[in-house]
Amino acid sequence: MVGEQRKALPIARIAVGIVSTFGLVWLVVAAYWRATFHVPTGTDLVVYGIVLPVAFIAVTAWLRDRIRAPHRPDSAAAASTAPPQLPNRDMHPDSSIALLDSSVRLPAGDDADMVLDTALDGTTAGLHTGLKRADGSGVFASAVTSISVQSFDDGLLPPGVTADWSDEQRRALLLAADAMDDLLQRHAAAALSDDTRECGIPAFRLHLLLPARWQAIAPQLGAWLDAHVARNRWRPGVEAARVVPVANAVQALSLVDALNLDINRHPSTLRHIVLACESLLDHGTVRMLDSTDRLYGRNHLDGCIPGEGACALLLAHPTEAYAQPAPHLFRVSVADRNAPVDLPDAQQDDMLHRLIEQTVGRPRASDQEAKFGQIVSDTDQRSSWRTELIGALEKWRAATPAAAPDAAPPMLGLANGESRGALALGAIAVAGARHLREHQPVLVISNSDSIARGAMLVGSAPTNEDRNNTARI
Repeated sequence: MVGEQRKALPIARIAVGIVSTFGLVWLVVAAYWRATFHVPTGTDLVVYGIVLPVAFIAVTAWLRDRIRAPHRPDSAAAASTAPPQLPNRDMHPDSSIALLDSSVRLPAGDDADMVLDTALDGTTAGLHTGLKRADGSGVFASAVTSISVQSFDDGLLPPGVTADWSDEQRRALLLAADAMDDLLQRHAAAALSDDTRECGIPAFRLHLLLPARWQAIAPQLGAWLDAHVARNRWRPGVEAARVVPVANAVQALSLVDALNLDINRHPSTLRHIVLACESLLDHGTVRMLDSTDRLYGRNHLDGCIPGEGACALLLAHPTEAYAQPAPHLFRVSVADRNAPVDLPDAQQDDMLHRLIEQTVGRPRASDQEAKFGQIVSDTDQRSSWRTELIGALEKWRAATPAAAPDAAPPMLGLANGESRGALALGAIAVAGARHLREHQPVLVISNSDSIARGAMLVGSAPTNEDRNNTARI
C-alpha cells in the first residue's frame, strides 16, 4: 500500500504542474488582452490557450533534464563503490565476446604460454627471501622478480597528494602498468601498421579491478595508473579507468560476464580492457596472516601462500575478431558452497561438479561436442581445495568420459600463490592461449575462494546454427 502511494506521488506532482502551467499562461494572456482591449480570434485561442502552454511545459522539461545531466552519477563512480552485480544467466545464454589479446604478469611468467607450461610442470612456490614470520622462520610466497618498489614513480600522483601506500599496493600498480604497456604497445603498433592513425579509432575502455580491501584509496590508485598510461600517449588512447573493487576471483569472472551481456546488447566497435592487479607481498600483510594462523606451512596445509600478479584482457564484440582467429568467452556460471571448503565434511558438497555440468551442458559453440582440451583453474596447494577440484573432475569423467579431458588440470595457484582477481583473469588468458594452440574448448574453473565458485567456457565463436539450436532449446 505504501509502495503504491509513493508511486502515485510523482504522477500527482506532474498533473498539478501541468494544470498550474495552463492556468498561469491563461491568466497572463487574459490580463494582456484586457489591458490592450484585444478581442481574441479563434486562432488566438488555439495558439495562446493550448500551443503556448504545451511549448512552455516541453521547454521547461528539456531545460531541467539538461541541468540535471552533469550531476547524474557516472557508471564508473557507481562501480567504484560496490562489487559487480551478478547478471541473470538465463538471459542470452549463448552470448559470447572475443578475447582479442591478453597480457599477464605473474610469478610463473609474463606470457600465457609460459604460465601454462609452468603449471603443467607442477612447479610450486618456494620460500621468499625477504618475508619472515614472527618467529623468524620463512614464508612460502610467489613474487614477480622483474619489478622493484624502488622504481615506483611518485611523480605521477596529482599535485598535493601524498601516497602513503604499502609495498603491496605499489607492487600491484607496477605490475598493472607493465601489463598495460605490453598490451598497448602491441596494438599501437598494429594501428600504425594499418595506417589508422588518423581514422578516429575509439579509445579503449578500461575496467580496473582492485582488491576490495583497498577500496578506500581505490580512486587514487586508479588515478596513478591513468597518469602512467597518459604519459606514454598511446594511440588508440585509453579512457579513465572505471575502478571496480572485487573481493574474490569469482567477482572478477562476474564482471567479465556482465561485460559480455552489455557488449552483446549494445554492439559497437568499442574495445574493452579488463585489468586486475593484486599483491600480498607486504610485511604488514604477512604479519596479519601469521598472527591469525593463515599462512601455509607443514602444520597448516590449508594455509595461504601470498602471491601477486596482473592480467589485462582485451575484449570486444565477436564481429571485431576479423583480423585473426580469436577465442571466445561464453557465459559464466557462479554459485556459493553451502559451507567453506576446509570445514569437516565439506567435501560432500558437489556444487563445483554441478557448475561444471551446467557450463559444459549448454549448446553454445561449434566445437561443443568436441572433447575438452584442458581445464585451467586458479587452484593452489591447499589440500581441501585440491581435493574438491579433483573430486569434481572425477565425477565429470565418470558421467561424460567422451567430453572430459584425461590429463590432470594445470593449477595456476601452485606456482603463483594467491592473487584472486588477477589470477582469475590470468586463467582466462591461459585458456585462450591453450584454445588457440589445440583448437579445442577449454574450461576455466575458479575455486580459490573458500565459498564462491565459478566456471567459464573458452572456445570457438558460435555459428548461426548453434544459435538456432539454442533458441529451439
